[in-house]
Amino acid sequence: MATIDYQEARKEIVKLFSSHGADERKIVFWYDPAQHFREDITQDHFTGFHVLVCDRNEFSIKKTIEHDQPHTHFLVYVPADRPSDAENWLLDILMYSVEYYADTVALTMRRLGLTNSDLRRIIERYGRFFDNEGRVRRLSHYSQVNDQMTAEELKLAMLCVLSKASSRSIEAVLTELVFELPSSAKHEEIQKFGLEEFLWDEIARHFNYEGDQKLETLVRKFLFTALLEQKADFGSLSSFYGQYSIQGAGRVDARFFVDKIKTDERYLKLQEQAALELKIEGLLLSRDIACVQEADVFECIDQHIIKTIAVSLQNGSLDYDTFERVIQLRRNSIWFRRHQTEYDFVTSTIALLKLLEQPLAKRQDAVAYIREYADNLWKVDYHYRHICTCFRAMPQVAEAFKQLMQRVDSAYQTKFLDELGREYSDTLTQQGQWLFPGIRLSGDFYQRVQMQSHKKCFVIISDGLRYEAGRELYERLKVDEGLKGSVEMNYAVSPLPSETRFGMATLLPHKILSYKQGEVRVDGMPTNGIQARDAILKARQKSYAAIGYEQINAMSRKELRSFMADKSLVYIFHNVIDNAGEHNEGKVFESVSEAIREIRALLLKLYNTLQISNYYITSDHGFIYRRTPVPESAKYGNIVSKKTTEASKRFLLTDSLDCDIPSTLEFPLTEETETTTSLQHQRELRVICPYGYDLFKTPGGGLQYVHGGASLQETLVPVIRLSELHSAKNKGNIAPVKVRLKSITRKVTNRSFSLEFEQVEKVGEQKQPISCETFIEDEKGEKVSGIYQFLADSSSDDVATRVTTIRFTLMNIAFDRNRRYYLVLRDANAPDEYIEREQFVIDIIAFKLF
Repeated sequence: MATIDYQEARKEIVKLFSSHGADERKIVFWYDPAQHFREDITQDHFTGFHVLVCDRNEFSIKKTIEHDQPHTHFLVYVPADRPSDAENWLLDILMYSVEYYADTVALTMRRLGLTNSDLRRIIERYGRFFDNEGRVRRLSHYSQVNDQMTAEELKLAMLCVLSKASSRSIEAVLTELVFELPSSAKHEEIQKFGLEEFLWDEIARHFNYEGDQKLETLVRKFLFTALLEQKADFGSLSSFYGQYSIQGAGRVDARFFVDKIKTDERYLKLQEQAALELKIEGLLLSRDIACVQEADVFECIDQHIIKTIAVSLQNGSLDYDTFERVIQLRRNSIWFRRHQTEYDFVTSTIALLKLLEQPLAKRQDAVAYIREYADNLWKVDYHYRHICTCFRAMPQVAEAFKQLMQRVDSAYQTKFLDELGREYSDTLTQQGQWLFPGIRLSGDFYQRVQMQSHKKCFVIISDGLRYEAGRELYERLKVDEGLKGSVEMNYAVSPLPSETRFGMATLLPHKILSYKQGEVRVDGMPTNGIQARDAILKARQKSYAAIGYEQINAMSRKELRSFMADKSLVYIFHNVIDNAGEHNEGKVFESVSEAIREIRALLLKLYNTLQISNYYITSDHGFIYRRTPVPESAKYGNIVSKKTTEASKRFLLTDSLDCDIPSTLEFPLTEETETTTSLQHQRELRVICPYGYDLFKTPGGGLQYVHGGASLQETLVPVIRLSELHSAKNKGNIAPVKVRLKSITRKVTNRSFSLEFEQVEKVGEQKQPISCETFIEDEKGEKVSGIYQFLADSSSDDVATRVTTIRFTLMNIAFDRNRRYYLVLRDANAPDEYIEREQFVIDIIAFKLF
């Protein structure tokens, strides 16, 4: 098979013959003492000239050239050294012919356009590298090959070709080699072509590395030294760890290299193996988490911090501030998002335990408890929901998380549900009616909508969307970039029983509600199902309508516009939460998150398609959810024998005077509004509810997810109003928080230094978090430091807590104090837009050791 050198030589030979005149005969002698091309030349075929192989047949060749074919062009291939003139039988022909010189080095030099003798020595020494067209061609990807380049630059380009580096630098070469471990195919290529010594010379020069020339050892030293450079404080190190601690200028170089490769997806496997070899988990066991709170070289650090916090909380630790501070610092860890579920789990647990430490006000009236729940107590249910959701989302649940979850369940039950249920039930026993002065009831909802002067309006009723879930939706809508407008959060108390039939009916326009044989009617019309509710709305106004979420969400833009052409008020019925509660109660909390996502997406679709800017979001009732089974002591027995019209786990309906159950709450079945319209029945029915969060022992499943009773979680529903989406005054108000460089210094004198960045504004109603990244670059835009990310998402009023410290490490290159360098701060999600670009002076003396 023809080699790259023969192909190059062939081109040159053909060119020699094509350059002669039309009447000019040409003879070319090619001496090849190494016989590199004998096989190629004897198997080849040429047009325009003949090939004669001189192998002790000089007389025959002389006869052919001068007598037999005196006008033919010949290539005389001599697989030997050129003989001396005295012994050269073909000297007379040679004197009027052309001699072609073609050793492989010369061919390579000519192919690359090189004449530099220093580069010739490189090609001579590493000849095997150049015996491949692909390798030679890839050299141009890393450097312009010419006589001006140095021998070291050519060898570095060769390393890059063999390692398939991303750029021409020893950093890029070493990156590819370490990520290949434990395999070593690329490293073996470097060894095969004789560049091993040059590789380690470059590593020593660039990284001030003097250790064992083994990639595995280098990785361990670099990663462990980088860990120490991240302010990891392990005290006095044993000899085992001492051998991996680089001293002197090499410490900064190790940190810089690790900072550069940490963002590569291949780093996960590399650090995982190194952590095992270095026994990092064992090193962390006896240390306080504060000693590694800023370190993220190894993933097991984050795992250790999360587990330590979980165990401490489970054991009753009250060091919440320390845990929150450490977690806040961990947000800058490259592993934070990978373990965000676990971090969210412990963060919400801390928030819940802190809330439960606040004593519950005793012996207040019902209105006070409703307002306290709407203002503050809802957060307990919110955090409990998120804790349970995170716990279920963990792919592998560690024993520490299982035990902490048990503590959370116990605290939620005993310190919240038991106390709140007892206090609220006590005050409800003093009320004869389901009426709360100054607090709106669901029966007022339609009148509230009617009072607004909007031309078109949507009402989204999400079955089971309790108040705390509505608060989360409200907080998201306030900062939603796609739904800029006015967002108001209110609440109402749903009727008893707090279940769908009664809750949905009260939200519809009505004069008289009636109950008969399990059915609730509005002005004599049935309310069960969307078609029935559509008829009720149309009876009130022809331009009113009811529709299911699935149906309207499936509409195209054209279909949606056609549907709304003659509509002014549309009720949309959404059923994700209650549906999960009825069919898969273990996923109720996940369904809350799904409901919030679906409602937000529907709002965007409706507004973007129709430009209608008036929306109400509410619910028919809430719910209680407990992850753990309800104990038998919390269940009322012998309910089946009672004379009841209906019996459920959280309510009974009865008109019997003999249905007297101790320690229960009892109200007449009426819909109390400002106009006090009775919920009519042939005989006066009473609603009986368990005390607190207890249950009636009735047939059927459903113990974790229940509703129908008188608790705050079941009866307090959100009423969110979203409007003025078209208003120009609100456009552009929602924006990321401002972040700035806080440090005053603009001069760098060390390769490793720290800068502080301040989140100027707190995250709030009109201010969103922002993910930032920062680095140092030169005047050409080339990065001379690692890229460092941090999240500005603090909602604290304390400015001091909104400061992030980033430790920078510069490349091991020569910096010129007279050149311009810039600190860049930008949005990580919009890298083309600078937040800040500040000029710096870099004046480093003795920046590297040789």
